[in-house]
Amino acid sequence: MKKLMILGGGPNQIPLIKAAKKNGYYVIVCDFNENAPGVNLADELCLVSIMDMEGILEAARKSEIDGIISNSEPAMPIVAYIGNSLGLPSNAYETVSAMTNKFKFRTLLKDNHFTVPGFGSAETFNEAKSLFGRLNKPIMIKPAVSSGSRGVAKLESEEQLKTAFEDAQHYSRNNKVILEEYIYNTCSHIVGGDIFVSGGKVVFFGLMSCIRDTVNAPLVPKGEIYPAVLNSSQSDNVKNELSRAVSSLGIKFGAINVEIMIDSQGNPCFIELNPRNGGNCIPEELLAATGFDIFDATVRAAVGEMIDDHHTTSIVPYATYMVSSNKPGILKSVGFSKKVKSYIDAYFPDVKCGDMVEPFINADKRLGVLMLRFKSIEERDDILANIEDHIFVEVE
Repeated sequence: MKKLMILGGGPNQIPLIKAAKKNGYYVIVCDFNENAPGVNLADELCLVSIMDMEGILEAARKSEIDGIISNSEPAMPIVAYIGNSLGLPSNAYETVSAMTNKFKFRTLLKDNHFTVPGFGSAETFNEAKSLFGRLNKPIMIKPAVSSGSRGVAKLESEEQLKTAFEDAQHYSRNNKVILEEYIYNTCSHIVGGDIFVSGGKVVFFGLMSCIRDTVNAPLVPKGEIYPAVLNSSQSDNVKNELSRAVSSLGIKFGAINVEIMIDSQGNPCFIELNPRNGGNCIPEELLAATGFDIFDATVRAAVGEMIDDHHTTSIVPYATYMVSSNKPGILKSVGFSKKVKSYIDAYFPDVKCGDMVEPFINADKRLGVLMLRFKSIEERDDILANIEDHIFVEVE
């Protein structure tokens, strides 16, 4: 029986644990919380923090594991380190570490001749102020090491810098922030979704288009549309650059969550290439829309299996949408119109009535994920054009 170690026993790791058990693997979960919801689904708990590199390495050696995975962004470099150390299926630690650090990621892309905006990093406000003066405006400021669109802001003037710098630094796990020139996206949406790599090549392109709340939280993904809103030329360019990135960076296997803009010259610009599957039910949406199971592929690839090329034979128009509140208070109810109910495939609530909720400023503030299946792209686009009119959130 194959032994698979999974870093994290939280809600995000439950699909990985279930996929591993379905494949007949012996599952060891590493988590410092013995009451984490995924612990009872596993065969064994290793009571250690997912950030304790040496502690996990010792446990992995002792258990003689056949593979190690996670889909928690902070844990991904740890996964690579353990895999490299034990000769298990893994990507290079240096590459994974760079992909989870926005400054190192930009530098890696630049060194490999990909299109990147002007950028730099800062650890103090004075460094940020000096860098702000040298870059073309507007400027994006982000935590160098973080996830979930936390601490991200678009700056038009220096007066906005101090508050934005402090916010970005607060969310950065290494206390550094990155400033980069704003990319003017010529595509109607930011390209998102997940791809999957096996044998050093992309075997699945799960390209989607990101829905944004342009009024309340324009920088935070509000949902995903499948298939992506791209013409054939844009789609080909994006796929070619993703394949080139996988080859140039030496990525051997695994899910990669992508976020891409297309600049005024038509060049795909990578905003994110995270070495894990996306959140907000992106893998679940892609399974429903294409039949490709990212969680299943992830666990099988982690123990050395090759994943076949996936060719989607039919297009199922699909969308996910983050249900949210526009004000703080006690959640009284969440409801949907009769019209939108006919398209609901599933609704996964994150909070229950009676809980305190806050306005949607990042993914942590969502009330739940709405999954919608359509018969046509036209039907999908019609509903999404005014989706908020079909969602009724009562807060007091």
